[in-house]
Amino acid sequence: MVQLRGDAKQRYVADMFSSISQRYDLMNNLMTMGMHRKWKLQTANITATGLSGFALDIASGTGDLALELGKIPELTTVIGLDLIPEMVDLARIKIIRRVRMVKPAWSWESSFFAIPRRHIFLCHCRI
Repeated sequence: MVQLRGDAKQRYVADMFSSISQRYDLMNNLMTMGMHRKWKLQTANITATGLSGFALDIASGTGDLALELGKIPELTTVIGLDLIPEMVDLARIKIIRRVRMVKPAWSWESSFFAIPRRHIFLCHCRI
C-alpha cells in the first residue's frame, strides 16, 4: 500500500469524501443502523455540559453534530467547518430544510458554515 504524504494525502482524502458526499448520510445510517444520530446527540450534550458561548465543529461533514449543538441554548454561536465543499453544500441544504428558514440568518462561504445563535434560530425559523 502506498503511503501518501502532505498535499497528495490531502487531495486523496478530499477526493474520496467529495466522491461519497451524496451518499454519506445514507452510508452512516446503514453502517450504524441509525445509531449515529443518538451518538451525535450524546456527543453534543456531553461536549456542551457546563459550557456557553461559541462552539466549533471541525470536520463537520454534512452538519449533523453542528445541528445538535445548535439546539443547546447555552451555545450562542455554532460554527461548522469542513474542507470538502460538497459536504458544506449538503450541510447548508440540511440545515435549511431542518429549521424551515423564513429568511437567511447567516451567509455561506466555501468550506464554512455558521448556525445562528439560538435566539436568532427561534426568531427566523420554525423548528
